[in-house]
Amino acid sequence: MPALAAGMSLGVCADARAVEFQVQEIQVNLDQAYSIAKELEICLDELGEIVAECSSENWDGYDAAALDLNAVSNAHRFITALPRDLPYPEIGAMPDGDISLDWDFGPRRTLTVAIGSQSRLAYAAIDTDEEWSGTFTFTATIPKTLIRAITNISRKPLELG
Repeated sequence: MPALAAGMSLGVCADARAVEFQVQEIQVNLDQAYSIAKELEICLDELGEIVAECSSENWDGYDAAALDLNAVSNAHRFITALPRDLPYPEIGAMPDGDISLDWDFGPRRTLTVAIGSQSRLAYAAIDTDEEWSGTFTFTATIPKTLIRAITNISRKPLELG
């Protein structure tokens, strides 16, 4: 009997259909939240892998400095501060001990943030014909201009033709 009831919709009135719709919406939202949390977890795992690979001097065979633990901490805070509707970056180690966060969406659509031990971070971006760079102080929130830059660069280019 439960299998038969599972396939039938007992809610025939408008209120029951509205509740059923709300339950479906909640499920979709939960699925999206889980997916976003999983993407964040994957990104932070990638940071952990970079730390494991690059935590000793000369990790690249060319006298690279070990990753700075304050840079790692700042990178972790930056990644967790990213708005959840933005794509997560690829993570890299820099020879000076800093962390790089890279968004690459094809030719001339890229942005890199260099994160060191200080709260001052540097960025460089290319978006088709525009190029810009600068620095900002990162405390707890990511500047809106950088969020807009990531949003714009990650957008799908217009297809003409």
